[in-house]
Amino acid sequence: MINRFIKYNLILALIIIINALSVIFQPLNQLYVHIIMPLLAVFIILKHTYIFRDKLLQWYTIFTISFIFISLFGENFHNTINALPLFINTYLVVLVTTTLSRNYRYINCYFMFYFLYLIACLYVGVNSVDNLDITSTRLDSTEMNANRYGYFLFFLVFVCYILGEISYNHKKLWRIIFLTSPIPVLFISLITASRQILLIMVPFIIILMIRRYFLKLNHTIIIKTFLVILLGILITPYVHNLYQTSYLNERMNENVLEDSRSGLIIDAIKIGLEKPITGVGLGNLDFLSHCSYSDIIAEGGIFVFIIYTGMLIFFCHMQLKRYRKTRNNIFIVFLIFGIFYMVYNLFFVFYLFSFIMAYLFIAEQLSKIIYNNYK
Repeated sequence: MINRFIKYNLILALIIIINALSVIFQPLNQLYVHIIMPLLAVFIILKHTYIFRDKLLQWYTIFTISFIFISLFGENFHNTINALPLFINTYLVVLVTTTLSRNYRYINCYFMFYFLYLIACLYVGVNSVDNLDITSTRLDSTEMNANRYGYFLFFLVFVCYILGEISYNHKKLWRIIFLTSPIPVLFISLITASRQILLIMVPFIIILMIRRYFLKLNHTIIIKTFLVILLGILITPYVHNLYQTSYLNERMNENVLEDSRSGLIIDAIKIGLEKPITGVGLGNLDFLSHCSYSDIIAEGGIFVFIIYTGMLIFFCHMQLKRYRKTRNNIFIVFLIFGIFYMVYNLFFVFYLFSFIMAYLFIAEQLSKIIYNNYK
């Protein structure tokens, strides 16, 4: 048992360290994608074949196989072959992550990984911009897209909230960290001028705070709420002035329909509707529409789109099912997470980014662990 515990901790530590560093050192990223992750996946498959009984992973496996098979009949086979390593690596990361996150003690480790990954992204982003001035520029470059920070921040806030509900020894600490989460959200949204972060994170945090602090009022919560509101009133003038002079404010006032991404999404859907059965094939879309759904329709066709969307709906369905059986409101939080995850897919191609795809499966395993404790 001890040797097994050490073995899996070493595997997880290897994943955390290498991936955090791979953001900074690209050669290490290639080593990870083509050698380390395939070997880890083979180890998992040989030792833990039961993992394929997981229904959400079954959905994702069907999606992956279907996408690859249909892409073989795409417009350019060479482009498909070039796109396969990234696509398959995402599946392998999800496979390994699903297996390891079945154990509750690894959840804290995954939080640390995503935290380190976010820090590494910020390091790369800051060093790729010569002069960051939030009044006229944003933390955005070819090396690090401005919106990427928000994807990891979204999961970190969610994990902080959940650990504040279920942690055995540090529940108060996680609750304090969650309560301060609007600060990094505001900071990162200002330096990146990312509308996505505000549009997703602000309502997400507000809903979670309402669920924790306003649905079960007592004198302690009332006092804490009063102090938070008082602090908000005190800093509001400063934050308002900072926002008013920021590039983020300028971007928020722009017409979303005139944004280039809206046109890319529409163009991708049009391409998909021209070949609704097979699409153009993985890697054959000449541009990135920055939307999972439109990219899948364009490259994989309607059938693959239905599988992917069905997988996300299935996740939400399982949370609702667990809530009905236990009447534990924590599953409503997982449901909220699933709904926001589905919405977030409108802004980025999640199925091509391994660790964004993986945290849906971490959430599912954590939900399953909590549910099994009620049996």
